[in-house]
Amino acid sequence: MRRVLLGGVIGGLPGMLIALVPLLLHDFGVISADASQIGFIGVPLLFIGVFAGTLIASADTGYGGLVLVGVAAGFVVGLAGGVAIDFALSAAGWNVAGVWLFVAPAAMIAGGVLGAWWGERGHTSHPTAA
Repeated sequence: MRRVLLGGVIGGLPGMLIALVPLLLHDFGVISADASQIGFIGVPLLFIGVFAGTLIASADTGYGGLVLVGVAAGFVVGLAGGVAIDFALSAAGWNVAGVWLFVAPAAMIAGGVLGAWWGERGHTSHPTAA
């Protein structure tokens, strides 16, 4: 489980940095708004990195399929939950957007860890499962 958690975090870190660093530099007035648009490439890299990191971390465990299902379910639940939180905050008068960008990757990692936990408990069809 720990490997899957670290794999997801390390895999998503480059995308998160690419997405957030230009925005922070723009807020501090170091770069222009046009130059900060490069950060948008970090959004798909974040999700691809989390996906790849969790799967690579679980590659030799025998329950990579469970991790894959957990990551996919975490993506769907995290995206829906994050968008719902965004709508609820805007309805309450808070001008906060992009909560889904933090909720969805966290839910993906949590789903992968849950799949790894399920696999470590021996709930797989793998021939070497206990």
